[in-house]
Amino acid sequence: MKRLLIAVLVLLVPGVALAFNPQRRASENNVRIAILHPEPGNSPDETLVQEKVVRYLTSELKKRGIDAYETAWTYEDAATNSNVDVDYYVEVLGTRADADALGGIDIGGRDGEVSLGVVVSHVAAELRVYDAHTMEVLTSQNIAKRSSAVRPTSIGFGGGDVFAWIAMPFFERQQYRSAAKAAAKDAAVVIVEAVK
Repeated sequence: MKRLLIAVLVLLVPGVALAFNPQRRASENNVRIAILHPEPGNSPDETLVQEKVVRYLTSELKKRGIDAYETAWTYEDAATNSNVDVDYYVEVLGTRADADALGGIDIGGRDGEVSLGVVVSHVAAELRVYDAHTMEVLTSQNIAKRSSAVRPTSIGFGGGDVFAWIAMPFFERQQYRSAAKAAAKDAAVVIVEAVK
């Protein structure tokens, strides 16, 4: 039994070592895209959505074989830089985000209650793709997505003379993330078509 274990280890270790590639994976079509840092949003929710769209967009482009990364540069930084190591710049502008509870129901008992609501979030942004060498706009499109789900919106505890109620806004933010991810998928399709 020990000999079998040693034989397996002797064959397994080189196989794993040969499968490991420490070099960075080259993109299929060698296209490099830098996603420019967006200007801060008008509200904390809009800033959160901008960050999520950029992060999900980077991930979606990498899934499609494009060497994409986020950069701290703004459009002005990219326009004035003559030392270009990318092929395209992508900018996400004017992100708008809002979430509304369109209805709900309270489910309660003697010692507490939970409010469930239909939370609908809307995410919209303008997407621009630039040629990195000329800063010419290759495409500019509006991307908009909507996400809805039944979520808890508040919880209440109490009994007798005292009752406490706690709102749960993090479920709205979860809906923002869902809509931002869907918008990033659509944006990735637009970008891939623009850079072909």
